[in-house]
Amino acid sequence: MNTSVGYRLIGLGNNDTLQNLKSIESDRINTLIWQESVWYEKSVIRSEIDALNKGVLIEVSDDGDRYRLIWTLRTRTQPKSLTPKAFILLLELLNIWYESLKNYDGIDNIYLSISSLYRTLDLQSELSKTTHMASTGFSSHTTGMAFDIHARGYYSGYDRHSVVALSEEFDPLYINVIKAILENAEKQGLCHVIVEKGYRLEIDTVIEYDACYHVCVSPDFLTKARDI
Repeated sequence: MNTSVGYRLIGLGNNDTLQNLKSIESDRINTLIWQESVWYEKSVIRSEIDALNKGVLIEVSDDGDRYRLIWTLRTRTQPKSLTPKAFILLLELLNIWYESLKNYDGIDNIYLSISSLYRTLDLQSELSKTTHMASTGFSSHTTGMAFDIHARGYYSGYDRHSVVALSEEFDPLYINVIKAILENAEKQGLCHVIVEKGYRLEIDTVIEYDACYHVCVSPDFLTKARDI
């Protein structure tokens, strides 16, 4: 089975090559975030508790019909909340994904992996120091308007166990379909999507791959969705 999702062979390289590519990807992400900062720069949430109490944020359940939150969210090591509008977008995208695959054997027991929701300013700052895929300035995650869909795995079965890319069980179709749906949703003006790239070395060969799909809800998503 072809287990690659968004894979690209870069060529020969070493750790220095890897770091250079990560730096370039970080710059690309920080540039693309500009659109989201225009939308939401004045909407940063500084207190999750206050935002939850006021209904600005809602808590997202660990498991839904089509998704499962990753471990750090399920254990609340990281916040597991979103704005209502962003959560509606997430559910809409997952429903389209399921409808696209409902005749595919096994789809009823597949759950996409949600890897990030709202982030505190401190968490965003911490992540920006530990991963090249976290923006170093503004992040729409700090407004609750963005979520990430994991591109390197999903959950499967009644026990919702983790299935990772390159494993025997992994089927890239599930991820490829949600990626295509996200691309179409962005064209329709429903959201802004950034395909965040990861890099790794296989002996002396550099591999690029889709790490996650960052999705930020458009300010006029609800209006546009009604018109489609």
